[in-house]
Amino acid sequence: MVEQRIAATRTDHLRPLGAPGQRSYDFLIGTLQRALGNEHALLFAEPAQSAGASGSVDWYSNAGGVIRPLSALSELEAQAAKERLGQLRDDILGLAERYEAAGDEASQRVAIALRNALEIPGEDSVYLVGEQPVLIQWAHRLDRQHAPRGVLSQIVPRKVVETPVQPLPETITELAPRSVPSWWWLWALLGLVTALVLYLTLTACGIRGFGWLNHCPVPQEVSALALQDSARGELQEELRGLEQRLAEADGACQPRPQVVERLPERPVQPEPEPEPEPEPIPGPQSGPERTPPEPDPEPEPEPRDEIDEARENAGGQEGEITITLVWKDTADLDLHVTCPNGEKVYHQSMSACGGVLDLDANKRNRNGRAADPNLVTTSPVENAFWANDPARGRYQVMVELFAEDPRRRNRSHRFQLKISAGGTDIVHDGVVGPRKTNATYEFIY
Repeated sequence: MVEQRIAATRTDHLRPLGAPGQRSYDFLIGTLQRALGNEHALLFAEPAQSAGASGSVDWYSNAGGVIRPLSALSELEAQAAKERLGQLRDDILGLAERYEAAGDEASQRVAIALRNALEIPGEDSVYLVGEQPVLIQWAHRLDRQHAPRGVLSQIVPRKVVETPVQPLPETITELAPRSVPSWWWLWALLGLVTALVLYLTLTACGIRGFGWLNHCPVPQEVSALALQDSARGELQEELRGLEQRLAEADGACQPRPQVVERLPERPVQPEPEPEPEPEPIPGPQSGPERTPPEPDPEPEPEPRDEIDEARENAGGQEGEITITLVWKDTADLDLHVTCPNGEKVYHQSMSACGGVLDLDANKRNRNGRAADPNLVTTSPVENAFWANDPARGRYQVMVELFAEDPRRRNRSHRFQLKISAGGTDIVHDGVVGPRKTNATYEFIY
C-alpha cells in the first residue's frame, strides 16, 4: 500500500506528551498491531519532517481512499465516522487499562504511551481516509497554559453503560400497640431478692439473730451447757469476751491513714575535675616513642556511571539484561539485539523474546529526514532490556549507522555500548561511519 500524505502541520505551537520513546511511531504501531490489529494501528498517521521547511511535519497514512477532514463531512458521514472513531478509541483505552492492571513499571509506561497517543490539540486533527478514521498531531496538545486535554473525548463522548438502580422495597411494618406494664410485680420481685440477700449475708456463726434467720447450727455441747444454771455465768463471761474481740477485729479492718515521709533532698555534689595523667618517665631501656596508627581514610564514593545516568534521564528501564547505546551527535544510530532463538529486538520489532526496546532516538528515514525534528538531540540514547528470566544462550548486539544528518554527512560517529547481564557490566567503545556502517558484539548469558 502506497503512503498518502494527509497534511502538513507546524510544531511551534504544540507541546509533546510523554518521553520520546513513548511517542515512537514504530513502538506505538507495533504494540497496537500485536494486541488489536491493523485497523487500530491505522488510526495514527506517521509523522515525517517536511523537506526544506524547519518546524513543519508531514503526516502520512497507509489507508486507501479519499482524504477528507472531519469538518468537511456531511452530518450522517460525520456521525458514522465518530462512531467508528469512538470504537477504536475505546478499544485502545481498554488495552491501556489491561497494561495498567499488570502492575510492573514497563507495562505502566506502555499504558501512558497509549493514553497520550489519544491526545490531540483540536478537531482539525481528525481525518477520514476512505472509511478509516486517522489522527494527526497525536500525543500533542496546544503549548499554552491550561491547554485542554481529552479533546477526542469531547468530539466523541465515551458511552457510559448505566446500571439501573433497583428501588428499595417499600415494606411497611405495623407497630404493635404499646402496652402499659404493671409495675407492682417488680416491687414484689425486688423485695424477694432483698430477702434472699439478707438470708445469705446476715448473722455470722456465733452471733444469734432471729431463729429462722440463723443458718449456723448450734453445737450440742453449748445447748447442754445452756440448760445448766451452774454454767450460765461462765457462758455469759465468754460471750462478753467474744464481743470484745469482735470489736477489736472490726477496728483492725478500718484502713489506716498512710503517712508519706518526704526524704530530705540530697545536695548535688559537683563532679570532681579529672586529675591530669602523670607524664611517663622514660626509663633507661625505653625505646623510641610509638606513634598511634592513623585511621584509614574513608572510601571515596564511586562515580556515577554516565551511561546509566543518561539512560535514566531519557526514561529507559533496566532489567536482568540491559543494553544501552549512547553517542554525541544528531545521526541516527540503531541498536539491534538478536536473541538465542533468532528473534530480533530493534526499531521495527520493539518487543521480542522477552526484551523491549524502550528508547529509540534520532529517528530518520534513509534520506536523513527526521521523523520529528523536535526529538532530534545531540545526546541520544537507545536502550533494550529484559526484565525477568531472559533466555539462556548467545546474544548478538549490532550498532548500525542507519542515517546521517543531511547537514553533517560523511563523518565518523563514536559511540559507547554498555552490556549489563547477570551482574556483569562490559562497556565497548566503537566507531561507525560511511565506510563501516555497523559494529557487532556478542555475549553469552
